[in-house]
Amino acid sequence: VEEGKIILKMDTWVRAVTNGPIEGFAIAGKDRRFQPAEAEWLVTGKDQHNRPKHDRRVI
Repeated sequence: VEEGKIILKMDTWVRAVTNGPIEGFAIAGKDRRFQPAEAEWLVTGKDQHNRPKHDRRVI
């Protein structure tokens, strides 16, 4: 956990139903209660069109 963020590394790609933002993500704390959370793919750089490149295994 860094600066209020958690980095999750997966063995396989994380896929969303659409190419848009990840929706419906939740995470549980020590109390084991799930709370809604924001999730996004890790930005690793820019492509040839200056668009963000993402690592689809890291959210």
